[in-house]
Amino acid sequence: MNLDEVMHTRWLPPPSVEPWRRWIDVFTAAAGVRYRAVARGEERAGAVQTTVGLRARLKLDRNGHYSVHTGTGSGRGFLSGWDSTGLGAGQPAYRIAMRELFASIRPAPAVQIEVGGLYLSRGESTEATTYDNNGYIVGERLVIGSAARYAISLTRAYLGDLENPDVIPRLRRLDRANYLQAQLTTRPARRVMLSADYTRHLDSDVLRAAMVLDSVPTRVVDRIRFENYLRLHPTRAYGYAAMAQQRLSPRLSVGLGMSQIDSGFGGLNSDRYATGRRVFASFSFEARPGWIVSSQFIRALGGTFTGPQTRVEIGVAYDALKAMKH
Repeated sequence: MNLDEVMHTRWLPPPSVEPWRRWIDVFTAAAGVRYRAVARGEERAGAVQTTVGLRARLKLDRNGHYSVHTGTGSGRGFLSGWDSTGLGAGQPAYRIAMRELFASIRPAPAVQIEVGGLYLSRGESTEATTYDNNGYIVGERLVIGSAARYAISLTRAYLGDLENPDVIPRLRRLDRANYLQAQLTTRPARRVMLSADYTRHLDSDVLRAAMVLDSVPTRVVDRIRFENYLRLHPTRAYGYAAMAQQRLSPRLSVGLGMSQIDSGFGGLNSDRYATGRRVFASFSFEARPGWIVSSQFIRALGGTFTGPQTRVEIGVAYDALKAMKH
């Protein structure tokens, strides 16, 4: 698990008899620091950055059928979840914003309605072929089904205000919509997870699909993910990302992958992958429960790409919820 996965994983809280848990569930409570170095040609830069994330819900009834969700994190916009410390390139810049605030209603066990400042639903796809993990929308979502077997979600929202992560002023966009998504996620077998969606944003129509094979019974690979997209309009294009991970020990894992994102993608996916063809490698070590040391190496291949040609990240994250579980 790399730093971004730590910061954006929503842990399902276990049952508890603690009085405060009658009202509040915490899904994410994590912080991290990293050194990021980028290079393109003769240009090189490095910087130390920090990040924090907290996601929780306030239950209005004992079973959580009616609740208010909130998510707060660092970063200055849609594509940014890290703050500059001033060590290395860039001036010190710290900003903590409430990025999510929405009401959730469960009128039936397999039906959920969400309204307000929402997170983006990616299914089994990642920020390589969808939208940056730090992205946000304002609108409504209907989810039918169960994550254990299948779920259908329908989202109508406004995706914009890219430089303003604060959700309160963005709530005025609830009467507007430039983003529509219909998504299916399913688990047809114990080790197989699938998702597919149709997304329309502004004048772009995109089909996406992803597959994850988990606990693969081989000595070479434990987990395989393949995700791809087909843009139908305004220009037809195809892209993908594939990654294989191997757990070398209960606390140590490595991964290798490749991505190909077309030049007209739109610039709202992760800046790690941006556009062009890239290869990437990752390393993750859980030094002790809740403490994750990870590194990533990303290299662009060929002459047509956006962003840096080479990017290296080394960081440490603390996942408070995971530490508490142990």
